[in-house]
Amino acid sequence: MLKYGLKRLVSTIPVLLGVTVLVFSLMHLVPGDPVKAMFRMTGESVEIPPEVYESIQKEYGFDKPVPVQYLIYMSRLFRGDMGRSTIRNRPVSELIRQNWRFTAELAITAITFAIVLGVLLGVAAAVNRGGWWDTLSMMAATFGVSMPNFWFGLMAMLVFAVQLGWLPASGVGGFEFVILPALTLGISASAIIARLTRSSLLETLGEDYIRTARAKGIRERRVTLIHALRNSLIPVVTLVGLQFGSLLAGAVVSETVFARRGLGSLTLEAVTSKDFPLAQGLILIIALIYVLVNIVVDMLYATLDPRIQYE
Repeated sequence: MLKYGLKRLVSTIPVLLGVTVLVFSLMHLVPGDPVKAMFRMTGESVEIPPEVYESIQKEYGFDKPVPVQYLIYMSRLFRGDMGRSTIRNRPVSELIRQNWRFTAELAITAITFAIVLGVLLGVAAAVNRGGWWDTLSMMAATFGVSMPNFWFGLMAMLVFAVQLGWLPASGVGGFEFVILPALTLGISASAIIARLTRSSLLETLGEDYIRTARAKGIRERRVTLIHALRNSLIPVVTLVGLQFGSLLAGAVVSETVFARRGLGSLTLEAVTSKDFPLAQGLILIIALIYVLVNIVVDMLYATLDPRIQYE
């Protein structure tokens, strides 16, 4: 398995190179001038003296053709230099290091909530197939998939922060500051996980070895939770890996609604202000996390199903 993991790590190199090419190209297609954006963000006049404009372009390499800029960026990246933010005038690696933990605690809390709630609802719906609990669970899952995250976040803020006063409405701090954003971010993921858990478990419960276990007199709870659920979780684990990437992307909305620091709000600021080095560094880090999470998911397959062997 270790050899397989190393091969997967090596295979991520061309993926990340493709991400850098795509992001670099798309950022230069965004309308606007990054030098003028720097002055707008500082509140100064857009009327920049020509000599100052040329000096800043030369300092950041904006005066060179895009392919040359990309080669310079990659040569620095291979040396561990992710560049310097044009808006904040600070190293990109420093900004990422200061903000990554806020997004990490939000994403981990959200995916934990989504897994626990989604699997519980899915198992309960499958065990009570056709009953009122099945109908109620799937109605809740449909509602969770359908509603926009930003709307649910605003409603949760209105109820739990403004009217009831149980939780803070915005900002960062202790665990109480994470609950509402994580709930907002994880509710749609939990709905998708619940629906897949139900369908996968129902399919597994119809297998021959499940009928054999029941014929041997094994209790129904043990048959469901030990024999059936473990095998039915393989597609769910795959979905969780994909959903984790969605949670990282959705952190932009959640962090904006709840005024939280993090990689999501930092990415939004970098893109809207045409801060090329910061946007490229952030998206590269998010892509790397997404790839690593999916490698871990692949490794978990062998744990859930011993028949799966990695040569």
